[in-house]
Amino acid sequence: MNHTLREIEQQLLNYKKVGCAIALLNSALDNSFLYSGFRNKTDLINENTRFQIASLSKPVTAWAIMKLVEDGRIDLDINVNNYLKNYQFPDDLSPYITTRQLLSHTAGLNKKFYFGNRLQNTSPYSLAQSVKKHTRIVAKPGGRFIYSGSAYTVLQMIIEDVSNMSFEDYMQLNIFNILGMKNSSYSYDLKQKDLYCKGHLTPYIKLPNIQYTEMAAAGLSSTIRDYSTFIKANLKPYLKEDTTEHILTLESIQLMHGRIQRDISYGLGFGIQNIMGHKFIYHVGVNIGWRSFFAMETDRQEGILIFINEFFSNNLMKVVLRIWLENTFQMTADTSVLKRFLN
Repeated sequence: MNHTLREIEQQLLNYKKVGCAIALLNSALDNSFLYSGFRNKTDLINENTRFQIASLSKPVTAWAIMKLVEDGRIDLDINVNNYLKNYQFPDDLSPYITTRQLLSHTAGLNKKFYFGNRLQNTSPYSLAQSVKKHTRIVAKPGGRFIYSGSAYTVLQMIIEDVSNMSFEDYMQLNIFNILGMKNSSYSYDLKQKDLYCKGHLTPYIKLPNIQYTEMAAAGLSSTIRDYSTFIKANLKPYLKEDTTEHILTLESIQLMHGRIQRDISYGLGFGIQNIMGHKFIYHVGVNIGWRSFFAMETDRQEGILIFINEFFSNNLMKVVLRIWLENTFQMTADTSVLKRFLN
């Protein structure tokens, strides 16, 4: 792990203008962290720096849904209209939309990319208004994979309607507090505003920080240490010798980490790739000004987490991922392998 970290650190010298935080994870060892660049004009990125991590929001949302499933409050396979109070899909829709389909992007809903609102502005619409305005059925539910921000916005509404709590409050109480993720939130935390990173289009074009009504799909901000805790919480239940009590059972986590269909490389909130005898659970996050990524291999209990505060930074992401794959799993991570994770 130290050799991998040193090699990544050497490569970062070619990307001095980019701000990033990287974690190498192993359940049997302490996490290794690497920080590079500035979070604003004067302050260096460190363990307390909060990044806006885009679609890495979705796996955490999936955990919240599965917590409600385990509590007996949601059934993955019945009509979601049973849970929705302020929005209904057409009564004659056949087949009907299920929570399982929403989690796996097979509900037939539109892709929808959310742009958010500047922090100083109040949201021009509510969650219900967002769903009514932006959600479209574009394919038969239960069919093909369509990566959908709309699906996760509906899941946010389900969490609120079933729990009778705001989405943020439910996530804090049932996920973040239990895992000890004290520096993570879906809403912008004004008390910690000085710890937030600034997003960039390029190293020279700074962007304003954004807040999202559609929190579940793209609104999470977190530190590299906090989200590393979440990744390890996905790995530890696989260990036979692990006897600690977890938020979710191993059965629920394996369900999330398994393909929804053989020809679809996605489970319930997580991407899945089988490469050279290794099963990788992963997710990518891209918002304007930000990129994020994680991958974990459950047999070896290894993981990597990358936060970057620049939109046009995919090349750096590929460099770091290639080093990790080649050094940790002794595989040739050529362009075709990297494209399985990063398009």
